[in-house]
Amino acid sequence: MILALQVVTLPAYIGGVLLEGVAFVFTLTFQFAAAASLDSYGRWAAAAGGAFSLSLGVGPYLGGVLIEAAGFGALTVLTLGSTVVVITLFWWAADRTQNGSTRAVADPDSA
Repeated sequence: MILALQVVTLPAYIGGVLLEGVAFVFTLTFQFAAAASLDSYGRWAAAAGGAFSLSLGVGPYLGGVLIEAAGFGALTVLTLGSTVVVITLFWWAADRTQNGSTRAVADPDSA
């Protein structure tokens, strides 16, 4: 990510993206665990898995379109913005988990 911020050349961008990819794969397990802790029925974890699969299919295309239209710097800005949003959402989820309100979704068996 830090290398992607310093993008001046294509190799610098590629290096930043590779490092971000390694970090993402390392934290993927934790992301799914956080989603699973929000709902014991697995709906949040399933939604997270679906979003991940969708991003694998659509992300490269949209990234290529953005790079062609606005250059590598625009992709860096988009990556930073989405990173801030994701970190904020995970802080919210962690706070809910620590405060004991881990069942954000209504329990269908309790009705």
